[in-house]
Amino acid sequence: MTLYSIGNWLFLLGSLIFTGDSVSEVFTDCSLHSIGHLLASLLFTTGCILFLQEPTQQEDSKSL
Repeated sequence: MTLYSIGNWLFLLGSLIFTGDSVSEVFTDCSLHSIGHLLASLLFTTGCILFLQEPTQQEDSKSL
């Protein structure tokens, strides 16, 4: 596992923690602000998942 992979997984873990926090925020105080926070967290987490490619896969796609 490379430092790049570790960084990606840590970034995903952090975004999942923020998503969990925003879900609890919506349940305790359902407002437009908390729903926006939840939407942003979900989009951020989705982006993190899409960046979880291994560096070798990225190098292979560059050579095409």
